[in-house]
Amino acid sequence: MRRVVLCTLIMLIAVGGVLVTLRATASADDTTIAWESELAVATAKATKSGRPLMVVFR
Repeated sequence: MRRVVLCTLIMLIAVGGVLVTLRATASADDTTIAWESELAVATAKATKSGRPLMVVFR
């Protein structure tokens, strides 16, 4: 009886981990990058959203 309960608990933890990983992956795929060509606009958006700013010099 203990063995069945232990195996069931291990399976539930494993399935939960897989579901959490799939959910995190799905939400990460939904994000898109909106590139800005004007530095002032990009800086304002980064400041407003709290996200970092990546600048590419060409």
